Amino acid sequence: MGKTLEVTADRSASIDDLVAAGELLDMRFQPGRSSLSLRAAKLLHALVRAAGADAGLPKVHRIALSKLNYDHHLSKEEVLDIVREMFGVIVELQVVNSKGKRATKVGPLLSDVERDEEKDGELRYELSPVLRATLKNSNHWAVLSRKAVMSFQSRYSLRLYELLSRRVGLERVTSEYFTTDDIRAVFGVPHNKLPRWQDLKANVIEPAIVEVSQLTGLMVKYQPVKTGRSVVGINLVWREKDAQARKAASRELDRSSIGRAARRTGTVEAIVDQAPSSDLAAALESLGRSLAGKLR
Repeated sequence: MGKTLEVTADRSASIDDLVAAGELLDMRFQPGRSSLSLRAAKLLHALVRAAGADAGLPKVHRIALSKLNYDHHLSKEEVLDIVREMFGVIVELQVVNSKGKRATKVGPLLSDVERDEEKDGELRYELSPVLRATLKNSNHWAVLSRKAVMSFQSRYSLRLYELLSRRVGLERVTSEYFTTDDIRAVFGVPHNKLPRWQDLKANVIEPAIVEVSQLTGLMVKYQPVKTGRSVVGINLVWREKDAQARKAASRELDRSSIGRAARRTGTVEAIVDQAPSSDLAAALESLGRSLAGKLR
């Protein structure tokens, strides 16, 4: 058993702690293939959590349909619809295999699922061999806020939160460069959708940054990187909030989601007010020019 499943066992009693393998948080979706919807991504977290420390074993796991209805507001018909969707998703995971060597695993997330017809029944499922092996050998993890995961209203926001949760604990790492192709792969943007940078920015990047900055303990910004007049990627920059800002995010999670989008305006203003210092802005500009030069 890797360290990730050990931490999963240790944190099992904590209601809001959602332990996730770093390899799974960094998953990529294949161009031209389906990606996870918001409901499917949330259900995946629920199924892995329910499997617990046994997630790496070839066994049948169980979760009550009543729990899925209570936690996710899903009817038994909706549960089956999402499961069908998940069977059509192929993911690519960067892993360290059982021999200690880096490798790329490609495959589905689930292996077999059976749902009772009764409302008070259960969902029985097996995680796929790809997912089991990844979880079994994983030594890199992040602890997500279950409440935040359940509150996201955009699948792109959840993906951004997953990506940053994997990175925020790394020493002296507060930024990362992503090409536009990287963005499509990690966010699961269909290859024939949002072809222009302006569309990608307006529909994926900026809404995700605003929602993550509103509902979590992170503040996120980005800077486009250009080659000539074309945007070829972004520098994603993040920092952990101070205690007061974290409390504000926690209070927002406890409030009704009704009106949250309107309240988000304050978050947008805060992001603008807390723009990078001149030193950081200059450093980002220099990094952007350097990366753009390498890409020419």
